[in-house]
Amino acid sequence: MANDPLHFKKMVDEVILISELDPDLAENLRWVNSQANQNNISFYQMIFYILHRNKKNIHLLD
Repeated sequence: MANDPLHFKKMVDEVILISELDPDLAENLRWVNSQANQNNISFYQMIFYILHRNKKNIHLLD
């Protein structure tokens, strides 16, 4: 399940739905979308990239 792209997409979709109730989250997701557009990648790819990059940074702190 951890490597299931459909599972990842569903989780991101849930965050998008939650953002309807959270203006700060919605603003951040709009920023992610603009970054994805600038880099010619999908919104989901951008989310994955951000999460992957942050995971690496967290490991550097250990």
